[in-house]
Amino acid sequence: MALMYSQSKSAIAAIWIALPVFLLTYAWFYLKPKFDKKNLTVNFKLAVVVFLLIGIVPFFSGQPFGQLDKFTFAGIVNRFAPAKPVAKTGKTAVTPTPTPPPSPVSNGEIGGTDSGKIRLLVWRGAIDIWLHNPIFGSGLETYAFAYYQYRPAAHNMTSEAKYLYNKAHNEYLNYLATTGTVGIVTYLSMIGWFLFVSLKTLFKRRKNLTGTDFLAFSLLAGYGTILVTNFFGFSVVMVNVFFYLSRRLSFCS
Repeated sequence: MALMYSQSKSAIAAIWIALPVFLLTYAWFYLKPKFDKKNLTVNFKLAVVVFLLIGIVPFFSGQPFGQLDKFTFAGIVNRFAPAKPVAKTGKTAVTPTPTPPPSPVSNGEIGGTDSGKIRLLVWRGAIDIWLHNPIFGSGLETYAFAYYQYRPAAHNMTSEAKYLYNKAHNEYLNYLATTGTVGIVTYLSMIGWFLFVSLKTLFKRRKNLTGTDFLAFSLLAGYGTILVTNFFGFSVVMVNVFFYLSRRLSFCS
């Protein structure tokens, strides 16, 4: 419900990616070695129901990706609905008034420039900041100052031209711009090493998995949603708490 009401593209995309991977991993480690209906626990069945609901509910209620509207129930109905007949009248056709040229601002789902187009411009500015400060970046938490020096001119034609951007709306590009190559390599190495060690340990225990190991799998799935969400946005305080806390709990598991 929180996902549907928030209409957050990054959060919904993250759960669409992470939950199927989690279920497939569960099936591979727990069901495949020796399939038994007794292994289909209530928890697994509830997870399947949640997964199906996440796919079914947006089909009827709508989802935030405008490009996918044609695959929803309303989009399919509109596609196959018969065209409304135009009433014939005896009046003389009126010459339509010429429409003014379109505004340079392209409308998004809720008005204003589409958020995806704005993000691409901000990301381009972040890469330009890094190209001019490749080693250590512009400095910690200096994106709001550095972006104005390398801001693409096309950003002035958007509905958010006067907004102050203090983040790159991409956690990885934000680290790249403000901490440079040193910072992004360190950050990605930390993530990669944690995933490598965690998965290696779980694969070693594959034949003797316990409930604690499945807790570790679920924490890794949640960790994966943070990685996907951070690609389209940036970490707030609570997300960063989950980011580091899930790592700690996984190692404890």
